[in-house]
Amino acid sequence: MKPFVLFILIFQAFFTISISAAERILPPVKFGNLKFRPNGTWVYVGASVSEEKLAAAKPAIDAVLDRCTKDGSHPFSWQALAPAGVTFIIPVSGDIDEIHTDLAKYSGNINAAWIWDDIDPKAGSVSTKIFLWANGLGYVDLYQHGKIVCSMPCRTSARSKQPHAGVWKVGEVGSQKQGSESGRMSRKWKAWMPWALEITNSNPGCFLHGGNLLSASDGCVRLPRPGAAIVYHLLKAGSEIEVVYLD
Repeated sequence: MKPFVLFILIFQAFFTISISAAERILPPVKFGNLKFRPNGTWVYVGASVSEEKLAAAKPAIDAVLDRCTKDGSHPFSWQALAPAGVTFIIPVSGDIDEIHTDLAKYSGNINAAWIWDDIDPKAGSVSTKIFLWANGLGYVDLYQHGKIVCSMPCRTSARSKQPHAGVWKVGEVGSQKQGSESGRMSRKWKAWMPWALEITNSNPGCFLHGGNLLSASDGCVRLPRPGAAIVYHLLKAGSEIEVVYLD
């Protein structure tokens, strides 16, 4: 079995368990030489609202996805219509340079969340850049062989508590279990941090993990939960994480 096929199967297993309340299987969508929902698999809908609110959010999510698929809009433009706190993480296959061209053309001022179907998790050399504004909003890009292969929004605290700008490493990889998720408990807040990866040599106790993007954190960098699972399974202890301030 090819590595990227195994990778997609792993994704299916995790997301079937962890976001079933916000999951949608959509027909394949093709634009130019790019294919969305490749290999007949999934469109991942990662709701960063709390689990008990997913049922309430689902009608709004469904309405947006139904509208977007019917009007033929490009998937990279869908995020602009997403309900507050909801991130559409869209798998796409095709030439990586064409993907970047379409991102510039269709995503507008909203950073679309996506993952390239041809990432090879066995090849290693996946690194991460966290881009942050002073207000705590930002986005995370994953790189392989020097090109962006995955992107998603993130949120942290105001600048005074943000991880320091610079090039760091993944330290601790959360190994505790809670349901279907790996991660660790926050020692300070006694709160669960799903898919937690420590950012070493930054602010002490700073982790990249899944969580709520509707409010600021106390210094950790939160990702949509399914997005955090993607990052967790692509990085390892010692992987490079660069923090970049945008203002």
